[in-house]
Order: sequence, then structure tokens, then C-alpha cells
Amino acid sequence: MVIDTTRKDTMLRGLKRIFGGQTGQQKEARPALHIAATAVYPKRDRAEPPEPQNLYSAARQSQDRTRMYIHVQDARFDANDNDRQVLVGKSRYFAANNPFVSKILEITDAFVNGPGGLSVEPSNRLSRVNDKARALWEEWQDHCDFLGQHKFHYLTSMMLRLLLVDGECFVVLRDEPGKKPQHTIQLYETHRVRNPRGGGDTKNVINGIEYDPHGRPVAYYISEGLDGRAAPVRKPAKDVIHVFAPSRPWQLRGVPAVTPAINTLHDLEMLETAETRAAKANASVVAFISTPEGEVTPEDIQEAMARGGKIESFEGNGDVVCKPVDEQTHRMLEESIGGDVYFVREGVKRDQIAGERPSEILQKFWEYQIEKICIAMNISKLLVFPQSMQGTVTRADIASTDATFKALFSIMSDVVLRCYRWAMTGYSGEFGTVREEDYIQATISPPRSITADFGRESAAKINEYRAGFISLDDVAGRDGRSAEEIMRKRAQNYMLAKKICDEAGIDDSRIIYNPLAEQNFINTSIRERVDESKE
Repeated sequence: MVIDTTRKDTMLRGLKRIFGGQTGQQKEARPALHIAATAVYPKRDRAEPPEPQNLYSAARQSQDRTRMYIHVQDARFDANDNDRQVLVGKSRYFAANNPFVSKILEITDAFVNGPGGLSVEPSNRLSRVNDKARALWEEWQDHCDFLGQHKFHYLTSMMLRLLLVDGECFVVLRDEPGKKPQHTIQLYETHRVRNPRGGGDTKNVINGIEYDPHGRPVAYYISEGLDGRAAPVRKPAKDVIHVFAPSRPWQLRGVPAVTPAINTLHDLEMLETAETRAAKANASVVAFISTPEGEVTPEDIQEAMARGGKIESFEGNGDVVCKPVDEQTHRMLEESIGGDVYFVREGVKRDQIAGERPSEILQKFWEYQIEKICIAMNISKLLVFPQSMQGTVTRADIASTDATFKALFSIMSDVVLRCYRWAMTGYSGEFGTVREEDYIQATISPPRSITADFGRESAAKINEYRAGFISLDDVAGRDGRSAEEIMRKRAQNYMLAKKICDEAGIDDSRIIYNPLAEQNFINTSIRERVDESKE
């Protein structure tokens, strides 16, 4: 208990002033008052109360469990550069050699970026500006790579893969005046961003990134060149997009998405290798040959060859019994039988393990390990090992994975939108006197959601909207969009359809469908029929 001595002394002085000049009868009250004051404010030498006790068993160390290495600190101290490089190296190994991880990466790219990349649509106020921006964007996507190797949709696939495998990637915005396009981009992997001169972290440069006193990135030190061994070059933060998904404040660099499952992947690989070796060894042993001398050694073979040894075989209890033979005959036996042949001494018991590996229990354990890997990467096991895709549990599992894909889409859409604006500012001369904010606006539509029953969920959305239980914002919000964005997009589609129909001389209803207008038409027809029946 903490004693406020200042307050205690003040109270005692006040009591003395009050009772100091009183009568003897009143003075007799002083000891009682002193005792009361002491009870409220104990003396300093009194024993302090015990500290709060740890009543949470999870916070205690136990000899029944393995030791856990825990540290409560800022995220930037959880892993130094060397540890992070080890994590990245292991993650790249499994991405290249483990079919489960490779499948997960392919599925994630298919449902986050889509088959042909993210769809970007200009959404400026003026339709003529949108037409111009749309044509320039198509042109830029074919020549956006600073190295001139890949189109934009392939670069976005690499961005997502690096985000998952390495935990981050860096997009450098290149400005080349006089070239077309003037603005391009270049991707860099995580190991290319490191401290200058190969030194350690300093007060303001940490893991290759320079920060101001508030912790805001100021510059990135990136190693350029073909081999990546050149001295890092300082690039202003405004020219670099650091693509990563921090899970905590003050996390300065990304970590691979597969990090929680790296040890599980390693254990699974070792287990599979051991079982494969055992199965191969078991399958290769097809015959035991008994001889009086036992297993034939090279010396026995040489001696038998010197004596002109020959095989004398006969059937006995399913075994081939023979005398020592020459090497040629031994080889002929293995080739004719189709496997390894072992020589044992007559009368020795020999057993061969039945070919039942891996066992059913072990296969179940493998599936459990694979589920842990999928959970670590926030993806449903049903997408890696498709089974029956029915039932409420399956729909919930798929919906959870779809939410993960939408979260990744929000990250990628921010990067793509920034690349789009970088591309448009490089074409500023093409827009004449139009202000920059009037030609860099765009919307990005997510790919089709993954669902166990798309028709069921779509019909449910439509019915909820028509019944008035949800708004258009609720419908759009499930896909990470807004009602205004959808209505503006539909208005642009209608204007484009009307323009095309006017050029072709046909009714616009031939190429664009408006379900609300159709419903209004049906309701109007019903009311007219009711009115006619009343007349």
C-alpha cells in the first residue's frame, strides 16, 4: 500500500490546531483521534500489503510443457534482418518445392487478381476524359515495365506472390522524360532493400529504410543492377510503394504469410520422405535366398567363380535355396525376379514387412498437418483438396476464405490505383487543360467472389434488397465497394450503351438490361389490369 505522507502530515497538523487549545476533557480525545488517523494513514515502517498474485495458469511456467520464448516489445524488434532473411529463404524453398504451397499461391492469385488482372475503369466527371484515359491505360499496360519484359497484369501477379512468399515487395516509380510512356514501374524483392555500405541499423536507418524522427519513411536503400550486389541507392519514399500487410503498429518490414506453418511444412516433408523411403525399400525386396554359408560376400563370389560355382535351386517352402553363385548369376537373379535379392543362412528366420505404408492413421495425420498449413495461410482446405462442396459448414468455410481474398484485394487495389495515377500523370500532356484531379480518378472492380453456391447467395442478396431489409450500400459493401460507385458505373455503362446504340440505330434495351426498370414495367402493367377489371 502506498502512503501519501504529505497528506498524513497535513491532517495531523490540522488536528493539533483544532484540539491544541481545548479543555482537558477534550484533550483526552487526542489519543483516540491519533489512533484513528494512524489507522487511515499507517506508519511508513508498517509491512506493505502483498503484490497482486498471478492467478492465470497460462502465464506460469510449467515443467509439463516446453519452454516458450516470449518477448513483449515493439514489432520492429521481433525479428532482426538475419532472422527475416531465414524466414524468406525457407518460404521461397517451400513455394518452389511444395505442391500444397504452390497450389495455394495459384488459387489466391486467381481469386484476388483474376485471370486477366484487376479491372481498372476511369471514373472522371467528363466522359471524353474517361475515353481518353481508357485508351492511354490500355497502352500503358503493355509498356509499363521499366525492364520492358512484362505486361501490367503479370506484374500484379508477381506483386501478390511476393507479398505472400516474401511478405513484401517494393515498386519503384520510374520517370523517364522524353520516352513513351514517360512513367514506368520496376519491382524489387525484399533482399534488395538493405542498409547502405553493408552496415547495421542506425538511429534513423533500419533494415534499409530511412525514417524521420516520427517514424515516417523518408527513403529506401535499394540495390540495383543485374546481380543485386551493387551498393544500395537511396530513393525518396515518394518514388517507392512498399507493398506489405503489417499486423502490428511499428512493424517496419513484412514477413512471409506461411511463417506460422514453416515448421509444419518442414516436419511434413521429413515425414513424407521417411515414409517414401520405407515404402521403396519394402517394395524393392522381393526374394530371400538361403545358403549354407549365409549371406554371400564378395569374397564368397570370387571363390565360387574360381571354383566354377553353379546354381542348384529347388522349391522349398516358397524359398529359393541355393549354394554360393558367381556375380553374373546373382545379377541375373535380381533382373529376372525384378527386385533386390538377399542371401541368408539356412534355418535363419526372415520376415518381410507387408506393404501397408503409409498407414491409414498416418494419412489422417498428414491431412491434419495440411489443414494447419491452409489455416496458417487463411485458405480453405477444400480448395486445395476438393471434396464434397455442400452443407452449411462448407459455405461458412468458403465464405471465410472469400473474406481473406477480399482483404488481399483491398491491398492490391490500392497499389494498382496508385500505379494508374502514376501512369496518367505521365500522359498529362494528352489531357490538355484538364486538371490533374479530373483525369486520375478510377474504380477497380474485384474478381468474382469464391462461393460454394453462387446462385443461392446472389438470389438471397436480390431478395433482401427488394424486401427492403438491406440497402444498396449493404450489397456493395460485401464486395468492398460503395453504392455511389455502383450507380456511377451503371450510369457510365448506360451512357456508353446508348452511344453505341445511337450509332447503330437500334434500341438501347437490346444490349443493356435494367432489372429495376423491368420490375417497374411489370408493376405498372399489373396496376393497369387491376384498374381495367374495376371498370
